[in-house]
Amino acid sequence: MCFIGSGGWIWRRRKSAYYRGVRGKSLADIDYKSIVVYNELMRVHFKPKTRLGKRSAWLLVTLAVLMGVFRINILLGQRGGDTFFSNPSLAIPILLAGISGIAAFITGLMSIIREKERSISVYLAVAVGLIVLIVALAQIISPH
Repeated sequence: MCFIGSGGWIWRRRKSAYYRGVRGKSLADIDYKSIVVYNELMRVHFKPKTRLGKRSAWLLVTLAVLMGVFRINILLGQRGGDTFFSNPSLAIPILLAGISGIAAFITGLMSIIREKERSISVYLAVAVGLIVLIVALAQIISPH
């Protein structure tokens, strides 16, 4: 792994040295242990690469679609009643959207921790899912 004669290895060392703020120094002056080898897998992408990351992103899309269905039902004149399930055309989409948001949070967090997922969509799914979880817990703890 430490074969200096390889052109790719020197390129990677130079590129990582550039990213670490030691530009301008020769490769002989840089401490070998301080250089992190530039790795294609550590780049941040928008689309997830792992199975759990993809599932988390799709759950976020499902959350958005179900919230859209809920909003369209409200714009069409549907109104709620005294209880949560008094109007099922409003209750079912919002309940499924909440479940989808919490599931996106859990799967996204598992993807980040276990599989080292670094995609923007998974971080977005975790953030939105955390907000949904906080709102759901607030409604359970102190309903209005």
